[in-house]
Amino acid sequence: MLEKIGLPAKPSLRGNTWVVDASHSQGCTSQFTFINRKHHCRRRGGLFCNSCTRQKMFLRGQGDSPVRICEPCEKLEEAARFEGHGHKTRAGRGSLKLTSKPEDEVLNQILGNDRKESGQEPNSNVVASI
Repeated sequence: MLEKIGLPAKPSLRGNTWVVDASHSQGCTSQFTFINRKHHCRRRGGLFCNSCTRQKMFLRGQGDSPVRICEPCEKLEEAARFEGHGHKTRAGRGSLKLTSKPEDEVLNQILGNDRKESGQEPNSNVVASI
């Protein structure tokens, strides 16, 4: 699902699969300028503007301080943490069942809502670095 906005399916290790260059943010599609700078999402490697990467999180393998991530990754991380705490529903006579949404379903909801609000499709220029 993240491939639709030009991001790899799995979180990238630092520098493995990053967008090398782009002229527009993959989130809001605003053009990069001297003032509107480029920033990489440290979770997936996408290239975004400052307003699309205001969130910071501690990510495994990314050091001891919080790192910059994009809005879709923040929502995905929050959903994963919520699911990890065991969102429970009734499964029948007195039993409880843990439910979880597949990652693609969560991303469809996130990206579908974001695109409807903005009315724009983001760029998809992913280049794997060596």
